[in-house]
Amino acid sequence: MTERLIARILALGAAFTALFVISGSVTDPVNVPKLMSIGVVGSAVIGLVFSFHLAPVWRKNRALICLLGSFLLFMTHSVVVSSSPLSQNIYGSYGRNNGFISYLFLIFILVGALSLQRRSSFELLEKGLLVAGLVNVIYCLWVVTFGDFFGWSNPYGNILGTFGNPNFIGSFLGLFFAAYLAYAMKPEASLILKYSSVLVLPITAFEIYKSQAIQGRV
Repeated sequence: MTERLIARILALGAAFTALFVISGSVTDPVNVPKLMSIGVVGSAVIGLVFSFHLAPVWRKNRALICLLGSFLLFMTHSVVVSSSPLSQNIYGSYGRNNGFISYLFLIFILVGALSLQRRSSFELLEKGLLVAGLVNVIYCLWVVTFGDFFGWSNPYGNILGTFGNPNFIGSFLGLFFAAYLAYAMKPEASLILKYSSVLVLPITAFEIYKSQAIQGRV
């Protein structure tokens, strides 16, 4: 029961984080909302792990958890001794938000994911990826065809998706392409999924090209 709840939180959280942006008079419409989202997801799953699932997670993943603990210790040491501004060490550089807090929340999410054992739990995560990917494919196709309806600054001139960066959306669409292709090739896949891949995959490949990012092609 606990594993199913953690899987649902991770699946919904992954899709929501990938799609969550704020449009309007904000200085960072992408990274701050996503940081807040992974904070909520990470805090929720680590709470469930410590409450109900800590013993089996520790028993099966001692080496990795010790490694994560060492990583957290070194991060804390860097924050304390670094000559950079404390706020930058904690929150990360502007437009990235890849500081101490981000990695702490990602550690929480990783520990939560370690509690997943059933195939159905991983299928939930895959469905979250597919939903977020389909929304981005539709959004990017709209941008290419009609222009972007988000009023943010786009110095790149490429598609940005819900990640605000052509490299990020290119990489994400590459992951989505691989996952969608794998699902469509499953023998038990529905006819709708199989037939839709004939349309979805070429559009995704075209959008990867339009992102002008090498990550997505790789």
